[in-house]
Amino acid sequence: MTKGNTFAHLATAELTDQGMRRSRNEDAIIRLPQSGVFCVADGIGGADGGHEASAVTVTTLLDVFRRADEQGAAQSFEQRKHLVREAMNHACQSIRQYCVERGYRESGTTAVTMVFDMENTGQAAVLHAGDSRAYRFREGALQRLTRDHTLAVEANWPDQNAWVFGMRTIITRAVGVRPFVELDETPVDVLPGDLYILCTDGLTRMLDDHTIAQLLTLHGTGNLNHTVRQLVREANIAGGKDNITILLVRVDDHAPASARPVAPHRASLMSWLRHLMARMTGHPDRPACGPVR
Repeated sequence: MTKGNTFAHLATAELTDQGMRRSRNEDAIIRLPQSGVFCVADGIGGADGGHEASAVTVTTLLDVFRRADEQGAAQSFEQRKHLVREAMNHACQSIRQYCVERGYRESGTTAVTMVFDMENTGQAAVLHAGDSRAYRFREGALQRLTRDHTLAVEANWPDQNAWVFGMRTIITRAVGVRPFVELDETPVDVLPGDLYILCTDGLTRMLDDHTIAQLLTLHGTGNLNHTVRQLVREANIAGGKDNITILLVRVDDHAPASARPVAPHRASLMSWLRHLMARMTGHPDRPACGPVR
């Protein structure tokens, strides 16, 4: 797609599930469709405050973009990618301060964020740290867009070796573990009809890429809510050893007649985030964030 061509709508669906083995959900999701920004985070299992780390990360991303919107400055594609990096580094500071206040040794979270260029709609970018992944499903083919930041991948150990599995869960890069985080950036070409998948390793530890592609082909990309439910269901059937969070973004070349305007969508998003935080913590006045485990 060349500059000047436009798509009018990014259709989305998301689902987060505790899984079959975990006592709580440490994943978080944020959607900012008016900015073309979508993010999934996974609090590092076993670390003190992992559930808070993912919540802080998506909250900070929301706050950074909200402040930018309130300032009324036009945001280019490069500027919005910079805002994502800024948000993740702010989250690092907040997470570390949270650990100091509570006497925790450390905490952190993975984060995978996709930013669509709202002007040159033929391009997007994925920025990530950790092993939460981004995929593109186009014309029946699934392509992984990110490289896991794990000990196994860094050491180039092949996935098929069973003994490597434990090494696949050791994260080598995350938000909050250090004062700043380096995000890998992957440029992405975008076409109408593309389906993008952001997910935590609760999906990819249970289902390999071939199985995920088969499920997407079987259930299709027309009804995203149905498809995301089926992906979560199959991950749980396969063992559900971790929290499962999936965010689907489909690129349409026209908006449906029922599409909501941007402003009501933001109000709805804020209400949804506050409701979830109140339900999880019992403190409705805390900063809004996505679901946490």
